[in-house]
Amino acid sequence: VGRMAAADVVEVPLSITLTPNPLADGQLRAVVRGAGGELLSVELVDSRGNVIRSQTWPVADADQRIEWDVTARPSGVYLLRATQPGTNRQTQTVKVVKP
Repeated sequence: VGRMAAADVVEVPLSITLTPNPLADGQLRAVVRGAGGELLSVELVDSRGNVIRSQTWPVADADQRIEWDVTARPSGVYLLRATQPGTNRQTQTVKVVKP
């Protein structure tokens, strides 16, 4: 008793849309969906697992836009990871190619 029925919660899976990929002009542009109104943390990780850049939104937009300048970073493959901590913890990761 006191629990919410699963049918009462509309769960939107966390998703990342990255355009363009490979990146153009050293600009990382992405939209994260599925964390609207909730805490969202996003980080860019290099091939060694080092966090290059991170940002946290206490209350994310339904379509949370990310625009990061990565011109100073060397060419290569990076990972963009979005995490929604809390009760319905979700993580989504996409590969980012910087020419």
